[in-house]
Order: sequence, then structure tokens, then C-alpha cells
Amino acid sequence: RTEEEERAMVMREWAGIVKKDVPKMWKAFQKNRSDLEVNCKKVTKNAIKDARKKLGKTWRAGKEFALRAKRLQKEMMTYWKKKDKEIQELKKKRDKAEKEIKKKQDEERESLLQKKKLEFIMRKSEIYTHFMAKKLGVSDTVKNDIKGEVEIDEKEAEKAVMDMIKNREKEKERFKAPEKIDKGDDVRLDTVDPSLSNAFKPPTSFKGALKEYQIKGLRWLDSLYQQGINGILADEMGLGKTIQAISLLAHISENKNDWGPFCIVAPSTTLHNWKNELERFCPHLRILPYWGTFSDRKTLRKFFNPKHLSMPYSPFHVVITSYQLIALDEKYFRRPKWHYMILDEAQAIK
Repeated sequence: RTEEEERAMVMREWAGIVKKDVPKMWKAFQKNRSDLEVNCKKVTKNAIKDARKKLGKTWRAGKEFALRAKRLQKEMMTYWKKKDKEIQELKKKRDKAEKEIKKKQDEERESLLQKKKLEFIMRKSEIYTHFMAKKLGVSDTVKNDIKGEVEIDEKEAEKAVMDMIKNREKEKERFKAPEKIDKGDDVRLDTVDPSLSNAFKPPTSFKGALKEYQIKGLRWLDSLYQQGINGILADEMGLGKTIQAISLLAHISENKNDWGPFCIVAPSTTLHNWKNELERFCPHLRILPYWGTFSDRKTLRKFFNPKHLSMPYSPFHVVITSYQLIALDEKYFRRPKWHYMILDEAQAIK
């Protein structure tokens, strides 16, 4: 074959490929592409459908969870409101019961103090009469004659008083010292109840040791407290008057169940000493140091609410202040009902 013939044959082959094979392959390519697009659309639709299905479940679950959480929160709020209301009612009932018990105890204590005051005065009158008769040399016959001349309308009252005097005379004879007192000797009266002389013990809540004379002083102060009588502890310097006063507060709170409020008034220079001694020897008593600036004292006066006092768990049991401040803030100190007051260096009340 010649070169021209081969070239013509190649051209015919290429013309056949272009006319027949290329369109055929193009159609096949387009069909494959169309099928691929259709399949992709189907897969995409299925994926979207599955995703929406899962998202719908998640959304419904989230919505249900939010609703359950909201309902649970509402139920919890209702429950705790009810619980708080019950707690408040129980607290009110407890406070009311404690106030009634405290009021009853105060009334009983006041009644007992009044009786002991009367008994103390009558006992002193009888003892003074007895010893003055000895001093003046008046015989029992003369005294009986004088008694016979006195006319008393209230027979029952006279009998009750005479019986009480006889009983006191017996107690006095029983607790009298072994050595008899001569008629001409000076007589010294002891205002302490003889029944307490041997049985009296210092309070266990007092974190210290009292000497014998300090125990006697404490016993004497307790006797005055029981009879509702004021007293002056006039020991020499250095004998522990502060300790005796602190031990009395411990005794009152422990054995009398009287939790104050108590007030200690002292010179400004001794306020910190009183505070330190109370914290050292009576840690169970809560202290309110009432001194400082006007704003400091205004903050401290918030604890003066009588409703929260006179109980073991009160915010304070003892107030320590100075004579200047108690005179300056007198109207505020009139609010609480003070159960006991201690005046250190009492000449300052002048």
C-alpha cells in the first residue's frame, strides 16, 4: 500500500470512531452520570430522613426532659415550701412552749423569792428580838406578859407565825456552834440559810478551784440571790471578788437554769479583764462586750431582742460595759429584763 492509501484508511477509521463510538460512549457516560445523580439524591433523601428521624427523637427527648425538669423543680419548690412552713410552725410552737415554761419558772421563782424575803425578814426580826431581850435583860416571864397584853384579831395568822418562829428556833439551836454564846458577848448574825452550809458545792461548769473563804462568799451570794436581796462583797483587794462573782453566774446558770441576761458594769480600765476572766472560767456563757464607737454599739444592740434571750442557745448571756456607756445608752439597756447585775467598783454609781 502506498502512503496515501494508509492515510486514507486511518482517516476512515477515525471518521467511524467519531461518528459511531464517541456518541455511543457519550450516551453511556451521560446515563451513568444520570444514574449516579439519581442514586446520590436517593441516598441524600434517606440520610436526611434518618437524620430528621433521629433529630426528632432527640428533640422530643429534650423537650420531655425539660418538661420533667420543670415539673420536678415545681414539685421540689412546693415540697420545700411546705417543709419550711412546717419547720417554722414547729419552731414557733417550741419557742412558745419554752416561753410558757420560762414564764412559769419566772413566776414560781418570783413567788419563792417573795416567800423567802418574808421568811428572812421575820427570822431576822425574831432573832433581833431574842438577842435584844438578852441585852436588855428582859425575862421570859415579862415577854410572855407583854405578849398577853397584845390583842391580835387574826388568830390563825398568829399561830402560823409562832409555829414558824419555833421551827426557826429549833433550826438555830441545831446548827448553833458547840460553844454557847454568853449573854454579854457580841452577837453576829449569819444571813446564810443553815441548810445550805454543808451541802453547797461550787458549780461544775466553773473551770477553776475556789478556796474555802471563796466558797463561803459564793454561798452567801447565792443565799442573797435566793431571797432576792442585794449585797456588797467587800473583801480586801487580791482575795478574788471577781472570781466569786463569776462563779455565782456559773452557779445560777447551771443549778438554777437561769441563763440571764446578766449585766456586768465596771470601770473602763477593767472591762477587758472581766472579759478574759469570764472566757477563762466560764466558757459556757456567751459574752457580749458592749463598748466601742457609736456604730459599733448600734450593731451590738441588735442582740438586745428579749425574744431571743434567757435561753442556753441565746446569742449572749452576759453583757460587759462601763458606767459611762450604760448611762449614755440607758434607754437601750431598759429593753432587756436583766436577771442579775454585778457592779464592780460600785462607788462609781454615785
